[in-house]
Amino acid sequence: MTEKLNELMRRCKGGVYLKLNEHRDFYDSAKQHLENLEAVRCAPLDIPADVRNLMEDTDTIVSVQLYQRTPICFDEVYHYDIDAALDKALEMTKDPA
Repeated sequence: MTEKLNELMRRCKGGVYLKLNEHRDFYDSAKQHLENLEAVRCAPLDIPADVRNLMEDTDTIVSVQLYQRTPICFDEVYHYDIDAALDKALEMTKDPA
């Protein structure tokens, strides 16, 4: 996992943030927290249905926020598995071939 985080830091022009179960700090369920995020953003989160279902079932939210192009605009990955979230973030930052 450390290698993946180091590679993300190298590829991004801005910060990389890994959040694990932040919803528990607010006594929210994963389902409630995801719904709250969507309400604040006025848009659905880009999470495949099968991943979202497992996030809710396991009450686990892994979030990777990455500023890959500028320190202003960011992308975000949500998952229930840390390694899978980091893999997806790394895939997003690959140089186009």
